[in-house]
Amino acid sequence: MQFIVFWVLIVGLVAAWSGNTCYRLRIKCVWQRGCIYRTWAGCCAWGNLNVEIRYQEYFCCSGWRHNGSEVCNIPVCPYDCGGSSRGSCISPGMCRCNAGYTGTYCIEDPTDKAYYPSIEQSTLHFGYYHQVRQMSMYNITIDSAMSTNDVETFWTNRRDANRMNFTFQSIFSPSTLNFPSRPDYIVQYAFGITKADVNVRVTNLNIGEKYDKVLSCYGVSRDNPINEHLYRCDTSIDDFNIRFDSGDTYLVTFRAENGGFRILDNGGGKQYYSGRSTTRRINIKFDTEKPYHCTEKSECTYPVSDMMSVQNDVTKAPIQISWKGWKDQLSKVARYALEVFKLVKGGDGTLKEPYTDLVPNPVPITIKGVQ
Repeated sequence: MQFIVFWVLIVGLVAAWSGNTCYRLRIKCVWQRGCIYRTWAGCCAWGNLNVEIRYQEYFCCSGWRHNGSEVCNIPVCPYDCGGSSRGSCISPGMCRCNAGYTGTYCIEDPTDKAYYPSIEQSTLHFGYYHQVRQMSMYNITIDSAMSTNDVETFWTNRRDANRMNFTFQSIFSPSTLNFPSRPDYIVQYAFGITKADVNVRVTNLNIGEKYDKVLSCYGVSRDNPINEHLYRCDTSIDDFNIRFDSGDTYLVTFRAENGGFRILDNGGGKQYYSGRSTTRRINIKFDTEKPYHCTEKSECTYPVSDMMSVQNDVTKAPIQISWKGWKDQLSKVARYALEVFKLVKGGDGTLKEPYTDLVPNPVPITIKGVQ
């Protein structure tokens, strides 16, 4: 009779679960009445025995959950497809987005940057230290965190550099996002910045590669995401030995990537989230060629008599200066500087320009920038 009752119990357990179900074998110990002392003649004493019973425990397969009545027919998607207002989960890990929302899980809004890590600082310290003179020849500090189109372009004619230090700070704040509540089948989860690096690349005028190096940042990983506070990365290049040529481009790309993990209940294991990445760039371009006038290379497309024209140069009234035809093939001519000097009296009694032997380092009276 005991055997029949046990068999009915197992059949009832199987019938209760349906849909996308899986099972695992379990063992439990129960007390049963049985023979506690036996001889060749048969059982001599009866009593309670602690025996092992093997049975099947049913649960919803990965990617599914039940509706409360042990019917596994509800698919599971990351972020719950952004909620009912953004999309719906049509099969495990697959979302159907409502109008106005995009992305794999319908949480990407064309104007919503909250799901991306934010780079608050992306700074390059670029310079040259003269080993013989034991002194710094020049230093340039550039930051692109607030630049238009996430890139800062800088032109220079400095050909040598051996000091390159990089600093960037990034943050990702899951608390500001409208994530759904943690479901019961997830035991633990974490989101944050999981990866950061700096890529340095040098190309020539024809986009030929001269140098390429990736500097990894430490202290973050998929198992140790950083969130809610700034993550800082400081790194440098100490073995750079390339001299820049005119037309070269020195490109620095700062990159921060977010992601995370979740640990599932019932031995479901650890799963990782693939996140989004944000980049900021610094573009240093090298131009060592001097600007020239179109008459020097017969490139003028219009009549040009002088490189600069001054009307009524001997006068007490403000003079009018004009120029035309100056060129720079690479960096172009961004602005002109108009320097005004005071004439000095020469040995012969005439007025002379100050940049002669009379004044080795003349100082202009005024300097005016002209676009």
